[in-house]
Amino acid sequence: MPPGLRRPSRYTIRVLRLNERDLLVAARADAFGGYRARLREFIQQREAGASADDLARLGIGFRTAPHATVWAEMKRQQQQLPELAELFAQAPEALAF
Repeated sequence: MPPGLRRPSRYTIRVLRLNERDLLVAARADAFGGYRARLREFIQQREAGASADDLARLGIGFRTAPHATVWAEMKRQQQQLPELAELFAQAPEALAF
């Protein structure tokens, strides 16, 4: 379990047995990869000079993608994961998505 995980989160994961069901673990891992790819794309598009409208559309994608709790945890635990810390340092505005 990640070191930054709060006690209520650990309790919920244990009680609901969320890490004992391979399908749920795989779905969260897939969501993590998808959100990370979205964040990289956002940074890439912004650096390439994408319009504000295009960037806003990319931002909406974060809010409408499945497994919103994974995105929330990525934002919350970003400092514990160097790769995420670096991505969010490049796009701090993504914390508002």
